[in-house]
Amino acid sequence: MGRQIGFLPEVTDYLEELAKNLYEQNYFGSKDASKEYVGKIIDYVFNYIGILPDKKAPAQFNRYGKNMKYLSYRANKQTTWYVFFQKHDEYFLVRYITNNYSASKYMTDK
Repeated sequence: MGRQIGFLPEVTDYLEELAKNLYEQNYFGSKDASKEYVGKIIDYVFNYIGILPDKKAPAQFNRYGKNMKYLSYRANKQTTWYVFFQKHDEYFLVRYITNNYSASKYMTDK
């Protein structure tokens, strides 16, 4: 059957809000550029979750689920995104996404 990837509704909502907020806070000059940035995070998840080696999530992230793993995605020199998920056979459920500005004190791969 192969890899299957799902996102909790809260994660989907967060990503939609992220695109909106990045544009409104002038990180990007257009809504399309902001959506493209968020799209690259999503593409990374679909292309690499279950392919690249993952890491055990720090205990601080247990509130989002048990036995969490994570991947990191370096969007640019300043920003790394952390994608937290659970794996069940070949199904991956993304439960939380954050960046180094919020989580760096917990992460080992800064």
